[in-house]
Amino acid sequence: MSAKGIPYADELITVTSAAVVAPTVAVMFAGGRSPGMAELSVEGGDLRYRVTGGDPDNSPIVGHRMAADQAPRRLSPAAIGRLKMIAVTTDSSVFITYYT
Repeated sequence: MSAKGIPYADELITVTSAAVVAPTVAVMFAGGRSPGMAELSVEGGDLRYRVTGGDPDNSPIVGHRMAADQAPRRLSPAAIGRLKMIAVTTDSSVFITYYT
């Protein structure tokens, strides 16, 4: 049985207002692991995100807003695989750490 809550991979994603982006599958499942949790933080511009499978949007407003420099958010395993993001106006840098 492997230990839970151990960080095993991370990635930096640039999020623009031009297209919806999602985490990189190869990073998320690095070394054959499945994420038990992910933590994400945002710098630069604010973004919108959804974890229900649909795309976030700014017009009309769809999805949760996450402000730049806000406290990191933790996501469950189910939410990680469905995460989609789009910047509100200014590009965002999203740093994600994956845990067992």
